[in-house]
Amino acid sequence: METNGAALSVDMFKLTAENFTYWRPMMEDHLYYKDLYEPILNQNKPEGKEEKD
Repeated sequence: METNGAALSVDMFKLTAENFTYWRPMMEDHLYYKDLYEPILNQNKPEGKEEKD
């Protein structure tokens, strides 16, 4: 598999309750690498929508 011209040697695996402690730091590293670690903020909420919608 290639991502932006670079070979990706890490196989992805399905998240389960048993592998969460292994998966979490890997996912955090991946998000930092892709510059996606900042939380998504919805500042332009549509009118008539509440927080639970």
